[in-house]
Amino acid sequence: MGPDGPWTVTSRNIFFEPVALYKPGVALKSHKYPGLAEGLSDRGQTFQSISHFPPAYCKSLDARILRSDPFYALTEILTFAAVSERQFLSAIAVQIDRESERLLTNIEGNSHKLEASILYLERLLEEHIKGITETSRYIQNRGSLNWPRSNADKAQRAASMLQLDFETLLEQAQLLRDRCAREFQVLLNKMALAESQRNIARSRQTLKLTLLATIYVPITATATVFGMNFVTFNNSAQGAWIWITVTVPVAIGSFFLVMWNKPFVAHLVADFRSRRRKSKLNS
Repeated sequence: MGPDGPWTVTSRNIFFEPVALYKPGVALKSHKYPGLAEGLSDRGQTFQSISHFPPAYCKSLDARILRSDPFYALTEILTFAAVSERQFLSAIAVQIDRESERLLTNIEGNSHKLEASILYLERLLEEHIKGITETSRYIQNRGSLNWPRSNADKAQRAASMLQLDFETLLEQAQLLRDRCAREFQVLLNKMALAESQRNIARSRQTLKLTLLATIYVPITATATVFGMNFVTFNNSAQGAWIWITVTVPVAIGSFFLVMWNKPFVAHLVADFRSRRRKSKLNS
């Protein structure tokens, strides 16, 4: 019994993707691989999976080289692994495209999900880059193994092709990882921009509340003071004018106290001078 995995659990949320056929033209050369289609019809939903690998294993390899070069016997296994890895990277590329579209359309409410998804894809690619690098080094350093080795051109060509395949896979995986890093940086920039826009909106609301308070607090304060009846006025009109005379300077002083800063004062002075210059020219 092997370790538990998705294949040991019955669930409607699990889907098996078919693996790519790793032998060129295998669909047109099935007669050369006896037993390939026998017994596979009972595999259920996992028909085109690794289950088709054992019946055809070593059927396309040279039997004479197999006896003298163990590494040559592993070429089909490594080729199958390379093709499966290429298929996996293609699936990851499609997923990155989907996340990029979501990132470009709308990130409101989905920023944390996008962040987690992109980071997960990046970590997944890091793990596969590590595995591809180890396999590529193993192929490159096959000469240091104490194994029998054939000098046949077919064996050397198969090893060179494997080395090229895994180098290409490594390059593709690194490009996808770098793309994940770029997408994550774009996401962070958009999140920072959205947060700054929210802060600007909040600061504008705060400014409006401050201006309202600047206007109404002095009015309330002076009305409270005059409502204490510490001074009796002969008539209401006189009291109202006195209240207005006191309230207006207090309100103006409060406004300048709140808004006091050099750019604001400079703007007021420049505006006053401009109006005065225009009035002189008109006169």
